[in-house]
Amino acid sequence: MFFCLSVLLLNHRLYRSRLVPRWIPVWALLAVVPYLADALLAVLGPSVPPAVRAALVVPLALNEMALALRLLVRGFAAPEAPHTARATAPGPEGRPVGSTP
Repeated sequence: MFFCLSVLLLNHRLYRSRLVPRWIPVWALLAVVPYLADALLAVLGPSVPPAVRAALVVPLALNEMALALRLLVRGFAAPEAPHTARATAPGPEGRPVGSTP
């Protein structure tokens, strides 16, 4: 159950910060619901067939692998700093601000 809390916190921050494509944290936020149901069934519920438990856990496991692969291949999308946005904006003569003629 604590893992579900960490998934919610991490993916909420990833969604808000836009460091990864938004479909990854949205997928995780949706996939944590069946994972939490599996955790509750394991603690409180009756015996559940292994196929049902696997079906509840697989979406979040695939999401964790997709996030890891995304970070290994592409890394974080660095947010554009405000000072670089101004430096590359064209000036009155059509050249970037701060460039020499």
